[in-house]
Amino acid sequence: MKNPVKTKTKFFLPLFFWVLAGILEGGYCMGQPSGETGPVFSSAEKFFFEGKLSAAKEQYAAFLSNNPQLGLIDDALYRLGEIAKAQNDFRIALRYFDIVSEQFRNSELAELAKLEKAFCKFSLKENQEAVGLLKEFLTKNFDPDLRRRAYMLLGDCWSSLDDPAKAVENYRNALPFAPKEKEEVAGLIQKAIEKEKDLEKLLNFSKSGTDAFPYGDALFRLLSLCFDERNFSKFSEYAPLFLQHFPGHSKHGVVTGLLAGLKANPYQYKTKIGIILPLTGNAALQGEMILRGVQLAFSSISSGEDIELAIKDSAGDPHTARAAMEELARDTSVIAILGPVFSKVAEEVAPLSKKMEIPMLSPASPSYSIAAGNKNPFFFRNGITGIAQGAAMAEFAMNNLDLKRFAVICQDDNFGRELSGSFIENVAAMGGEVVAVEKYSADVVDFKDLIKKVGGMEDDDLKKEAVSHAKNLKGRESTMEDGDRLSVPIYDGVGSGVGKDQIRAHLNLGYEAIFVPGFYEKIALVLPQLEFFNIENVKLLGTSGWNSGDIANLSRSHARDLYFVDGFFLDSESKPARDFVEQYKSFFGEPPDVLSAQAYDAANMLLKIHQSGKRNRQGMREGLLEIKDFPGVSGRTSFTVSGDSEKELFVLTVRKNKIVETKGGESHGD
Repeated sequence: MKNPVKTKTKFFLPLFFWVLAGILEGGYCMGQPSGETGPVFSSAEKFFFEGKLSAAKEQYAAFLSNNPQLGLIDDALYRLGEIAKAQNDFRIALRYFDIVSEQFRNSELAELAKLEKAFCKFSLKENQEAVGLLKEFLTKNFDPDLRRRAYMLLGDCWSSLDDPAKAVENYRNALPFAPKEKEEVAGLIQKAIEKEKDLEKLLNFSKSGTDAFPYGDALFRLLSLCFDERNFSKFSEYAPLFLQHFPGHSKHGVVTGLLAGLKANPYQYKTKIGIILPLTGNAALQGEMILRGVQLAFSSISSGEDIELAIKDSAGDPHTARAAMEELARDTSVIAILGPVFSKVAEEVAPLSKKMEIPMLSPASPSYSIAAGNKNPFFFRNGITGIAQGAAMAEFAMNNLDLKRFAVICQDDNFGRELSGSFIENVAAMGGEVVAVEKYSADVVDFKDLIKKVGGMEDDDLKKEAVSHAKNLKGRESTMEDGDRLSVPIYDGVGSGVGKDQIRAHLNLGYEAIFVPGFYEKIALVLPQLEFFNIENVKLLGTSGWNSGDIANLSRSHARDLYFVDGFFLDSESKPARDFVEQYKSFFGEPPDVLSAQAYDAANMLLKIHQSGKRNRQGMREGLLEIKDFPGVSGRTSFTVSGDSEKELFVLTVRKNKIVETKGGESHGD
């Protein structure tokens, strides 16, 4: 292998026994030495070059255990390091290489051992330590082959540290020392350039030399990123630099053609926002209101901007919507899709957004399970969710109306369960109590039995109960503690000689408010029946489905305190909402609704992201996740990692036969 280094036995023995202990820990037994140094070491070398590493390891260990006073010790230790490295035991390999480099500094293997130490650190993903070792190595070692290896390993380290520019720099430094490996090094440089995504770094690197490779390649990589991201302004800015400085580059003709095309027709590469809405069929009216909101948002952009709409009609049919989604996703100029708006359609097409990696923003609020439940990282929804409504109503009821105990009457479907579940959870979290939960089917019109379950009683039954309680209590007023019940009668005039017809009775309820999430059509049936069954003096709490002008008349007829939440209020005092309503009326001659407002906000979010320079699908997705406190007309909005929107909802009530906005229990506009 080389001339042995003479080493004093006294110096080496303690070190040798430490290494020997490490070998024994590895489970290898020493063979019986022959008594002659030459045959044992030669046998070890023979096994090593034949690839019989375990046998070689035993022989090197046998040699070391019997001949610590002789030469070739550093050779044996170095070989043991190589064997450990080949077996991916880099920690053990480090020990051997460290001994050779530190204790045998005059050995020809010492510098090689330093290089191997760096390789072991790199293999253990301790890249910063490897970089330090290699930099030190390069200041002291000028052997061409070793410098080539060191620079290439440095390039690998920086590549693993996600710094492609430094990786390229070190691979380039290896080229003068690698006449035989030029093709391999060039491949590594190309790979590092293709890994870089930072435009600034690519531009700076391209300016540091005049050769087509790698400097021209770096600038072409920058141009490719600009084109892929549809950032044509930057492409047009940097393309002339490429053409001027790298006329001999293999991609010169490609860049010339793309630049000429952009100059001839600046809008041929426009990006598009896909739209999937029901513009025909039963839901055409809702689809039209949503499309109007989108069109109003796009009307504010300059005619020269490189973005346009690609509109597809779903007809409210899941299969039609799926075909539209697939067509839009195949068009690489479509960078995001706005829609769909109903759960059945969304269930069909939302999974495709994940499969095709195209962000989808629903301006309404389809089923919760489609977004967060399925953990689809490409599906977002700007509608007010049932979770958000339930939480907002619970917070307002407890913090602003100072209510503590509630009953819940909700529809037994996914959305009803989402609304009521959120309300119940938030009430409990704030220290309140829901004392009753009753559910009804979608087709129910008679709420008699359900209202009785939450303590309601007809007049005759109430009076009978009042008389019975009066006799049993002997003049004491009944209370909730008299039994496990949600209501007890309170009565006046009960006593000796007082007839039943003279009794004035009403119910003392075990709750202060009823949460009835759902749509106006149901509350219009529930409210009169509550009164008929003597459930009075409780507040009624609702959700966005209540926001109908007819509810003002209903409230007047039945004299109730009603509170409900929504994501948009036509008469809001907020400036964004007022400006939107004015613009919408000017364009379309009629007022907008909540769907128009949410679609307007959704479109404006996508436009804002596009204007920030994020002009591909991944960039649009990242932009949506970065939306925080967007000042929308449907409430200040942020997106969670699950794709759901968090909104600051409007709380509404009825005052003087008119729906008004309220804060802290006080209405605006009284």
